[in-house]
Amino acid sequence: MNTKLRTIKVISRTALGLVWFYEGLVPKILLQMLVGLWLITGFAERAAVFIATSWMLILIALVASGNPSMMIDPYGALVKDLCLIACAITVWILAPRPSPSG
Repeated sequence: MNTKLRTIKVISRTALGLVWFYEGLVPKILLQMLVGLWLITGFAERAAVFIATSWMLILIALVASGNPSMMIDPYGALVKDLCLIACAITVWILAPRPSPSG
């Protein structure tokens, strides 16, 4: 992978990880902080972004079911989450695929 694409991937992955870490730190959610650190380290990038994004989509659905107005709030979590999903897609596309076993 060329240097520019690698830089874009690392920046996207780190930004995603820092948001997950911070959002776990403030309400003291240890599992969310661990996912953030996992993303920042770059270990098993595709698995990390898959788990983080899946969890994020579940949380969006849960929050929206309890507070539907967040779906149209310009300062709500949905706007931020869409940006995080874009970072996750960038990492997913640019991360190396695991080699097939055998």
